[in-house]
Amino acid sequence: MHTIRLRGPWQYTPLAHTYWTSDGQSLETDTDVPPPGRLKLPADWSSELGAEFRGKVLFQRTFHRPTGLHENDVVQVQIDSVDALGTVYVNNNTVGEIPLGQSNLSFEIQQHLEATNLLEILVDLPAIDDSSAPLPRPNRAPDQAGGITGEVQLNIIES
Repeated sequence: MHTIRLRGPWQYTPLAHTYWTSDGQSLETDTDVPPPGRLKLPADWSSELGAEFRGKVLFQRTFHRPTGLHENDVVQVQIDSVDALGTVYVNNNTVGEIPLGQSNLSFEIQQHLEATNLLEILVDLPAIDDSSAPLPRPNRAPDQAGGITGEVQLNIIES
């Protein structure tokens, strides 16, 4: 297996403030959010958006199709951890969901690859209050910011 780490600067765009309901759903409450920017990952968004920001943030990064791929090779995007929920897209195709409390997930992406590719990870850390359903955040304190808190990498598994 060959691994390509996707560290370094990613574009981020806050999309909405969200709230975790009593039935465990994320509800958009406001779209008056901070401006977009760049952030070196892995990291939470506290340095750019503040630890108190709760909501949806879209992280984007481009990458080139790995060279030397063969017809039956498998290409996966592996995401070690996000805080708290995530959806993963490659070239505008949904390739996977990251449920609450899940980590170290991989999604096959070879069928979506082009010469230049756009990887997007939508991260949602909703605000909670006493009436919210439980929002498990393993290894994270309640006052910590959300984000892509683990490595993101491409895994190439040769056939």
